[in-house]
Amino acid sequence: MKKILALLLAAIMLFSLAACGGGETEKPVEQEQQTTVQADETPYNGEMPIVKPGDEPVTIEIALINDTGVTDYENNAYTKWLEEQTGLNLEFRLFMDNSNAATQVALMVASGERLPDVIWQVGGINKQQGETYGKDGYFLPLSEYFEKYAYHFRKAFELYFPDEPGLLEQVINRGEGADNLPMYAFPTMNKGSYSDALIQAWINREWLDKLGLEKPTTIEELYDVLVAFRDGDPNGNGKKDEIPMTGRVYGSYSATDPFNYITNAFTYYHDVQYFSVENGVLDAPFKSDEFREMLKFVHKLYQEGLVTEQSWTQSSQELKGIINPLEGAPYLGGVVFGSCESIFNRDSTALDVYEPLPPLKDHTGKGGYATTGFSNGYITFISSDCEHPVEAFKLLDFMCSPESYLRQRWGEYGVDWVYSEGGKTGNRGGEAKIKVLNPSVFYEQNAQSWHYDVGAVADESYWEYEVDFTDTDNWDTKLVNRCNEVYNYTMEAPQPKELFRFAIYSQADYDERSEFAKELTAYIRNSRAEFCTGILNPNSDSDWQTYLDGLDALQYDRWIELAQIGYNRIFE
Repeated sequence: MKKILALLLAAIMLFSLAACGGGETEKPVEQEQQTTVQADETPYNGEMPIVKPGDEPVTIEIALINDTGVTDYENNAYTKWLEEQTGLNLEFRLFMDNSNAATQVALMVASGERLPDVIWQVGGINKQQGETYGKDGYFLPLSEYFEKYAYHFRKAFELYFPDEPGLLEQVINRGEGADNLPMYAFPTMNKGSYSDALIQAWINREWLDKLGLEKPTTIEELYDVLVAFRDGDPNGNGKKDEIPMTGRVYGSYSATDPFNYITNAFTYYHDVQYFSVENGVLDAPFKSDEFREMLKFVHKLYQEGLVTEQSWTQSSQELKGIINPLEGAPYLGGVVFGSCESIFNRDSTALDVYEPLPPLKDHTGKGGYATTGFSNGYITFISSDCEHPVEAFKLLDFMCSPESYLRQRWGEYGVDWVYSEGGKTGNRGGEAKIKVLNPSVFYEQNAQSWHYDVGAVADESYWEYEVDFTDTDNWDTKLVNRCNEVYNYTMEAPQPKELFRFAIYSQADYDERSEFAKELTAYIRNSRAEFCTGILNPNSDSDWQTYLDGLDALQYDRWIELAQIGYNRIFE
């Protein structure tokens, strides 16, 4: 029975379809024995090492995505530190990417091959698929482990989320309450990074000064500035080559998308989580009058040459080429979009030219927002083939400790960074916690870390690094200042009183949702592009009705209804 289900699951994964249940699968005796934590009368306090000198050696095999920035995992400074601290021997199995990882795990399950002890940060296996593997006996339920051994995990929540006391239990119990499933995944949480500012708009200050303009704060002012950029020859070369506004709609994250910025002036719109909440009731904006008004406005911008078609097609490198012109070449971009940490070339003078724009003010009575990120994931698992599951869990727990995060992010202590001696200002304006000696660790190839920004629970803003703000000509100082400006604009902007972060889907609800949600969200994005570029006309009632009919055909209302059911489970 188990073999048949395994083959079926492998086929499903290979064709990238949603994994289905199989809760009646029979498990081998040795796997059944491992699902219960061994009795231990002494409360765990996070003490290291996990394996003490003189104990039998314990090896943990970790499967993860092979980051091209890591030259060696076995002989890696972070790996060696983990081994020294825990007393464990670490071995690695590398996957090419998330898709390859999902396929390889499915094939291992189908063939009966031994699974790695830990599957770490593999986005190709999401929470629901992990639960399917868990119910079929391939991944361990971790609820009891969290009760007994989540010392550093809990400490991290106390440190990083002091104002959200209920969040810890929501995160740990996210798998429970839906079909009474235990928790199979070890969660990842990240708070406070610059990328939490999901919408990052920038404007050419040189052009504003030349034309005698101020930063726009409303939809009307934005339109007027873009017209001036188009017609006023602000780069002074006598050519009408200026690009008033551009971005990258299908970038890797929404900071590059100009229309997220504009939409939030009309209505709240989060392009990752989609839903808004009012009095506990979920909704999405895509049928609303406010969303249609946004489409009319962007359609007007496009028709008048104020936003370029390349916003829907250009690569990240092409966007960076507009923002960072070659030496001696004129600037071409007026209002541009992208993350402060990624759109500026190292030592580029563009950092002196572009300033962040604040979120636009409310245009309809339902807008005026800036959306923020909340990074979390359920993509780390302990397999039932693991002979030392307690030790494996304690390893994951230890990786939630502050120093582990610092070494993941900044590299080797004493070589790449040291603790600040105190009294120094950090990158967020508070007291610096560390001094970075080698800022290139995270961005260049080496064997100093695993090149993960976070692999457990972390708060980037807490670990502030020293910045010499007196050296205003230093490029790194300028970058920090710019990143802080855009981050502060976002944090100071209005936020809805209630925010949708996640939902707890039962397996049946998740499977139903998976049948249409991907096609539905693709339809929404494609329709938005067609309305904006004139393939469809948002001023046409006929075109708008055709679009609404398409939403209905793709089960738009059921999409919201399933999310509402999952959202309600959080509070049960």
